[in-house]
Amino acid sequence: MSEKHNSLEAIKALFEISIEEQEIAFIYIGYAGIILRMPKGVIAFDLGKSLSKEAAEAIPTLDLLFYTHTHWDHYHAPNANRILKNTSSHIIAEPQVAKDLGSRIPHEYLITANPTSLVTV
Repeated sequence: MSEKHNSLEAIKALFEISIEEQEIAFIYIGYAGIILRMPKGVIAFDLGKSLSKEAAEAIPTLDLLFYTHTHWDHYHAPNANRILKNTSSHIIAEPQVAKDLGSRIPHEYLITANPTSLVTV
């Protein structure tokens, strides 16, 4: 089974389990990606190209998506678009990623995070 296929199954499993107060569940999506599910929200980091199209489309809900830099395993514009389309998540991105996404997604969903800056959402 390929890693991309495994990520699809892992995402489905993550959203099917019950999470109690004071608990957190997460999956590591090869190389860099992480999805954290908590009782009151879901956040993800660096869902790059190692995440298949099908896995990106299988994320049913997401509150925040963070991109730390432009390397392929951290950032993939088509997956960002797929995830935004399905979840209406806000995307917080470092300046280079934000610049690239700025022409691809509606500005109201994009927040640029500069190094050492405090971002409140």
